[in-house]
Amino acid sequence: SNAVGPVTATYSYYVTQTLKPRFVSNLDNRLILSNIYEGTDYAPWRVMWSDAGDMTTVRALSYRDLLDDDVSPISGVAYSGEFLILYRHDSVVKMRTIGGDSIFGFFTVWQYGTFASRSILSWNNMNFFLGKDDVYRFDGNQFSSIATERVRNRIFERLNKDQLLQCMASYDDQYKEYWLWIVTESNTYPTEVYVYSLQYNTWTMFEFAQTTAVGSYFVNSSLTYDELVRTFDQQNWRFRDGTLQGTIRVPIFALSAGDVYCMDYRLVEDYVADIVTGK
Repeated sequence: SNAVGPVTATYSYYVTQTLKPRFVSNLDNRLILSNIYEGTDYAPWRVMWSDAGDMTTVRALSYRDLLDDDVSPISGVAYSGEFLILYRHDSVVKMRTIGGDSIFGFFTVWQYGTFASRSILSWNNMNFFLGKDDVYRFDGNQFSSIATERVRNRIFERLNKDQLLQCMASYDDQYKEYWLWIVTESNTYPTEVYVYSLQYNTWTMFEFAQTTAVGSYFVNSSLTYDELVRTFDQQNWRFRDGTLQGTIRVPIFALSAGDVYCMDYRLVEDYVADIVTGK
């Protein structure tokens, strides 16, 4: 007989669940999600991770709720060496690959945190951030204040505590500076910048128009007449043209008024080029 018996097939059904993390990072070739909305549930202390080398698959058991030491939400993420640093309102946790069934290990290293998540800056395996009562540096092992008494008092006297989430940090690549942007009273976005020199351990303060974000823009180093070849008509450059793609990164500022500017030190003036309109 050529009759064929019944064929049995086993199916595995997966329910797609939308994850809405506040912070997304990576560690050990896995996508790391933290402070998460999952459906209608909110777990601000939860850390989830994807399969190795697969950013689209996050399994139901691939998570850790950081509830051992406190229940405050995760407020920021940064890197320090082999660790992913999870900043919370009331503590700081180091996350590291340990392998095995657990995959990651979590170690609380400070019972003190930060509300100003955008003030966190990673540089050379160190973190800089605005804490609850000071400006701190974390070198992977210990936390230390970097502000003088005068700078610290000035910051917290001027700080609009209702707009802590708008305070932010930026990095000046040319002069190796940590820029701490502070929202002052009656403002919604930062207008005062406290600049800490990583090379000289000194502070400077500047005032800007209300600024919503800061980034980096690549420019070419300036040319000298001796570097030009052939005739002026054959040169592909213009006087005062300081915003060409190159190797030097200069700050760009997004103002709340709607304009975007770059600061070019070679022209010895601020706000020299309107990136959006080309002015």
